[in-house]
Amino acid sequence: MFKWFTLGVAAMAALFLTSRMIWAGEEMRIAAAEHVDTQTIDAKQVVSKRVAALEVAAELGVIDAQLQLARMYETGEDVPLSHVKAFELYRRIADDQADVRPHHARARGVAHAFVALGSYYRAGIPGSAIRIDKRRAAGLLWHAASYLGDAEAQCALAQMYLDGEGMPHNGRLAVNWLTNAAKKRHGKAQAILGELLWRGAKDVRRQPLKGLALLSLARQNASDKEQARWIDELYSNAYAHAQADERARAGKLAEQWQERMGREGFVVITPEQASADPSLTNEAATTPASGIAAGFTNVGMESANALR
Repeated sequence: MFKWFTLGVAAMAALFLTSRMIWAGEEMRIAAAEHVDTQTIDAKQVVSKRVAALEVAAELGVIDAQLQLARMYETGEDVPLSHVKAFELYRRIADDQADVRPHHARARGVAHAFVALGSYYRAGIPGSAIRIDKRRAAGLLWHAASYLGDAEAQCALAQMYLDGEGMPHNGRLAVNWLTNAAKKRHGKAQAILGELLWRGAKDVRRQPLKGLALLSLARQNASDKEQARWIDELYSNAYAHAQADERARAGKLAEQWQERMGREGFVVITPEQASADPSLTNEAATTPASGIAAGFTNVGMESANALR
């Protein structure tokens, strides 16, 4: 009898201890969850305060705050996605800062606002009063390309001329603007110009050596890995169809242009070299080349010879 009583007490004690352990574990989980929730709330409060501060600064006309807020609304980072709000911020920058000096510290940010506005007018914003207006888009890009010397604007304007978008097709002007951007190490412009010179066009004389050389430089100046992939496809395709002597001569030309239009610390690597030695890589950086400068650049690189 005493034995059974002892066993019963032991079982009750074990059950009690087990319950306490379960409850203690539950308390720890609740405390951990509360800690995470507190951290999340604190992080949200920090973001909310930062956005509020940016809004105040933007309202006061601080261009860095306006640009940062516009990009946030454009991407939906830490704020609800709103292309209309981004558009309004970019438009305010363009209205207030249009006459900024080309070499001023604010010039690059102002140029970005003009390019962003041009992109919005090229595509419009669905569900808003902002409609497609190609002529206005071209005017905004022209200001950023010519007065501020912005490479992104020069490349976008060249694309509009090539496609006859909002204006008559004009290969000559397209080559001029692409050349300006290419000399500023703008990878996309180098690729478009390289492909254009490689294959030629109705109003652009074919120059395969220059085209192949530019495509090899464009690979290292790509703004991100996605852009690097399609540039690499263009280069690999052109290289595959080039004669041996064309490849050699284009390689020498690319080496001559490397210092002016290539990325510092990079060397031109051909598809053959990469295949023979996989350790050789020429990956594009994920940030724009530091050598891209503001200010108008006259057409050079013998671009006049590219035209019929």
